[in-house]
This record gives sequence, structure tokens and C-alpha cells, in this order.
Amino acid sequence: MRKEIIREMKEGKARVVMGSTAMLGTGVNAQDRAVAGHNLDVPWKPSELIQRVGRYARAGNGVAKEHADNKVHTILYASLNSLDTYKFNLLQNKDLFIKQLKTNSLGVRTIDEGALTEDGGMNFSEYVAILSGNTDLLDKVKTERQITVLQGELRAYNNNLSGTKWRLDDAKVELGKKENRLEGMINDLKHLEDKAPKNEEGVRPNPIKIDDFNETDPEAIGKKLKEIEMTAETWGEYKKIGKLLDFNILVKTDRVHDFRYNHFFVEGACKYAYNNGNLAHDPLLAATGFIKALDKIPGLIESHRADIDILRKDIPALEKVVATPWRKEKELSDLKTKLESLERKIKESMSNQTSAIHTTKNKNNKEDEKVIKISPVMPSGNNKTGIKI
Repeated sequence: MRKEIIREMKEGKARVVMGSTAMLGTGVNAQDRAVAGHNLDVPWKPSELIQRVGRYARAGNGVAKEHADNKVHTILYASLNSLDTYKFNLLQNKDLFIKQLKTNSLGVRTIDEGALTEDGGMNFSEYVAILSGNTDLLDKVKTERQITVLQGELRAYNNNLSGTKWRLDDAKVELGKKENRLEGMINDLKHLEDKAPKNEEGVRPNPIKIDDFNETDPEAIGKKLKEIEMTAETWGEYKKIGKLLDFNILVKTDRVHDFRYNHFFVEGACKYAYNNGNLAHDPLLAATGFIKALDKIPGLIESHRADIDILRKDIPALEKVVATPWRKEKELSDLKTKLESLERKIKESMSNQTSAIHTTKNKNNKEDEKVIKISPVMPSGNNKTGIKI
């Protein structure tokens, strides 16, 4: 029977269908010709209202697409100053709490019940204000919405400011390091050109010496270096094994899992390496790797100069961002002042509405009957909208 009714609605034979959330909720696809959904009661869970709307406001609604700008109406019914106010308040709390958890938007330890909606539509908090009959409360809800938006912008500004400060400090430290290294590399290059200038063929002398090794033949030195490569173990430290001009020759042992690798460097203003510190297989070529590492200094100097130029341009721009204050500070302060004023007005309004107990006697001298008159339910001004966790 249920499937038959849904089929007739999809075909247009049935124009009005009534049912509960359970009967017309999840799993019902009756959107083909739907033009509106009427919610005759207030559900207890936000998901129930979402499921109701999702039965007709979804892809596949041909009537809405062709005749209503792809829109359908969702109508909610509520009674003024009734239990509907309480139920919408519950929906508001539950709905916002769930959304804030899902979007990781809990910037503070208080879950705000303000009226921030992502689609700009009317939300549960505004229903509460309207149903209460208190215009100050509605104004309060709208003010809270504006404050919530601005507080979100302030959090984003502070996060960006914190990241910018970190980048600025890092850039200043890096600039100092590169400037010092550049100065040292210029001195290293000058020493290299003075002590080992290139000959007419463009070849530099290679006066390499290995500690505790008296041979000067390049091939013999290369064999000794290959021996060190196979046997040295420095446990991640740099160890001096020789000299080239006034530069120290270093070896360092690196381990990757169970494999051991020895890498070689020439120490100056920084540690220069040729072929990433790996020795050539040929002993003669292995002995020339260190002078080739020093020949890379001019290229390193140009690279450092380019990096320094970039940092010198970036630092003023970062300093300008850090020095720029948040432009909506006064607007947020004014809204908070307005909110405090509204809360005081609401509190005063609540204090003027007291419960009265009237005692009457019936004509037959029966026992007195007590009739309790309850004032409309409205949130207290000093009870800030929020669930503390």
C-alpha cells in the first residue's frame, strides 16, 4: 500500500500525501512532482527535519526544475507562546552543536547558540525568538549572529597573524644565516684562487693530503680514500681525515636501516661536496672529487645571493602584514555593547512577569482550588546562550 501511494504521487495521481517522519522519512523518493512540504509538528531531532525536507527537495524534481526555478517550499507551523518554542530551542542547541563538531568550528570552550547559518536562511534560534513574542529577543539573536561571524573572522585573522609572525621570524633568521654563509664562501673562493689558481688549461692543482698517510701520488691517495670508505664508522659525526690547502677533509657515516654509507666533504664556510659526497669508483677520480667540490663555490655564491634578494623583499611585506591591525575591532566591540544592553532589557522584562497564585472558593464551600498562572517562557537575560563543555 505504501509503495502504491508513493508511485501514484510520483506519477501525479496523488497530489497530497500525509504521513509521519517514520513513514515518509528515509528511503522515500517522492520528489518528482513535489512543490511544497508542510511540517505540521516540530520534531525532536534536527536529523528528522532534514529527512523530511530531503524527501522532496532533492535531485530529480522535474516540476521544480521546469516551473519553479528549481526550488520547493518548506513550511513550518508553530503556535505562539506554546511548547513549540521549547522544542525549537532544543533543535537549535542540538543542530548547532552537531554542526560545530563536524566543521571543527569550536574556537572556544563554550558552544555558541547564535544564529549563524551557512546558507543565510532562518534557523532555529530565530524561530525561538519569534515564537516568544519578544522583539528584543529577536534583536538579540540577530546581534549574536553578527558577533559570531566577526569572532570567526577574528580567529581567522589571529591564525593568519600567528603564521605570518612565524614566517617573519624564520625569514630573519634564515637571512642572517645566508648572509654569514655568503661572506664565508666569498672568503673561501678568494683563498682557493690565491692558493690554487687554474693553469692555462683551466685545471687546478690538487695538493690533497690524508692524515697518517705519506703517499702523494693521486692514485695511491684515491685507493686510501676507498679504503676509508669501506672501513670508517663515525656514528653520524663528522671526522677529519685530511687536508686540501687550508680546508679540512671530512668523512661522515650515515645509516639507512642496516646499510652503512660513508660520505666525504670539504669544510669551509659550509661543507662542500661533489657528487653528494659519494666517492667515484675509480681511485684517481676519487682523489679529485674534493677540488671539484671547491670549484662549485661560485655557483653556490650566486644561488645564495638570489635567495638573499628574495628574503630581503619578503621581510618588509611580512612586517607590513604583522603591523596591520584587524579593522573590525570597533565593530565587534560595539556589537558586544549592544548585546549587553539587550540582555539587560530582556532581564528587566522577565522580572516584571511574575507568577501569580489565585485562590478561589467554590459555592459549595469545597476545598480551595489553586490555579497557577505561568508567564510565557523566555530565555533569561543573564543566562548566556551556550552549552559549556
